[in-house]
Amino acid sequence: MLVPLKEILKNIEIFTHLSEPQTDYLVKNSKLVEADKKESIHRQGELCTNLSVVIDGEICGIKYSSTGKEQVLAYYGPSECFGGILIFNEEKYPASLIAEEKSLVLEIPKKVVFQLFDNKEFLQVFLRDMSRKIVNLSDIIEVLVHTSVKSRVARYILKEVEKQGSSTIKLHKSKTVIAKELGSVREVVSRVFKTFENKGIIRGDKCGNICVLNITELEKEYMK
Repeated sequence: MLVPLKEILKNIEIFTHLSEPQTDYLVKNSKLVEADKKESIHRQGELCTNLSVVIDGEICGIKYSSTGKEQVLAYYGPSECFGGILIFNEEKYPASLIAEEKSLVLEIPKKVVFQLFDNKEFLQVFLRDMSRKIVNLSDIIEVLVHTSVKSRVARYILKEVEKQGSSTIKLHKSKTVIAKELGSVREVVSRVFKTFENKGIIRGDKCGNICVLNITELEKEYMK
């Protein structure tokens, strides 16, 4: 890591309001953990005692069912944190946190976080971040419980159109990864994409580009 950790923390929103002594206290009492691609940072069912902050790389939260089914709950990139809600009562991780690529994560003990709560601005930013994560998780649960796979795929495409600002989007993830995020399997998701193509709603190519030809019909598929 070429840039000192203290300087990196100053550019992470949740820590921007800390004083110099508080930042020094944080750095001194936390530890950096390196993880190779596909390596687990924390396992589902493990007790959570730290607030984890991604310094570099990307971490994926995956929940495994008793039958071995995988459900992607979230991705955490640089400056994003996880475990904040769980540390209040030392709850167990509801999902495994796995490195999508070589990653560096800062592990901050519960007692350190609670000490920093003396800084009211830090506390406000912390709680706002936790609130946002709860809302996002609530959206995921609602989609999985109340919609079909076809509706989930339509929603995924519509969100990418909005995010990329174009009716022609680039799928940056494989169908396998997308399927995990949508609570399905690759074969089913691929069939849905093919169905949308046959209906003239989208057109895809071998490079992972999707052109939305009829956004009105795509929205109808989402609402079904």
